[in-house]
Amino acid sequence: MDREVHGTLRANNGETVRHMALLGLGLTRLGEFHVRADLEARRLVSVLDNAITDTEAVHALYLGRERMPRRMRPSWTS
Repeated sequence: MDREVHGTLRANNGETVRHMALLGLGLTRLGEFHVRADLEARRLVSVLDNAITDTEAVHALYLGRERMPRRMRPSWTS
C-alpha cells in the first residue's frame, strides 16, 4: 500500500502525532517519553539529533481541585 500525503498535517496531541510518524507520514518533534519504546523497538528512528536543542520551558498551572477534571486528579483526592 503506497501512502502519499499532500499538504500539512497538524495535531495538538502527542499520541496522535506519534501515530502519524509510525504511519510514515513525515517527521515530527516529540518528547522522548512519547517515543522511547518506539525508538528502542526501531519502529521510529531519531534524526537531526545534533541540530535541535530543547530550550522550551515547561509550566504548570494549578487551578484548584474543583476545576480539575476527575481523570487528572490524584487517586487520593477523588
